[in-house]
Amino acid sequence: MGRSMHEGVETWCDTCCCEAEPRWLAAANGAESAAALQRMTGKASRTLRIHVLQHVPFEGPGAIAEWADDGGHKLKVTHAYRGDPLPSVDDFDLLVAMGGPMSVNDTARHAWVEPEVRLIRQTLEAGKPVLGVCLGAQLLAKALGARVYPGPEKEIGWFPVTRVDP
Repeated sequence: MGRSMHEGVETWCDTCCCEAEPRWLAAANGAESAAALQRMTGKASRTLRIHVLQHVPFEGPGAIAEWADDGGHKLKVTHAYRGDPLPSVDDFDLLVAMGGPMSVNDTARHAWVEPEVRLIRQTLEAGKPVLGVCLGAQLLAKALGARVYPGPEKEIGWFPVTRVDP
């Protein structure tokens, strides 16, 4: 598992080895996470428009959707495997890219990979937060210009992410 620090945030990558550090990745609960997302998105309202990119039917937003529902946030999902069109960067405040068994390098088999990488890059350029989970972390790394390649061992699951003061 890879570990990195960027702007006081400790991050863990659970699927690959990447050569770029993410611009942000924060995990928190309740009011603290809502306040952090409000700072990142610039929204004064507590209601965020969250958009999820889902790559296979069996890897949906799960706990992320529960968190969004508990916080009163609006959540929409693009099902890449169905060929759903991607949203515009103006359509959401937070982008979440979910996982899947494929690699970000499988562009010949999955035509949606490159358009998603472009959307993630545009989202970051707009100053909006992006959360990458599993394959989503690979997409985020590629959008930031990293070379993405297999890690030495397979790792599946959730790992702790903690904020560390610089």
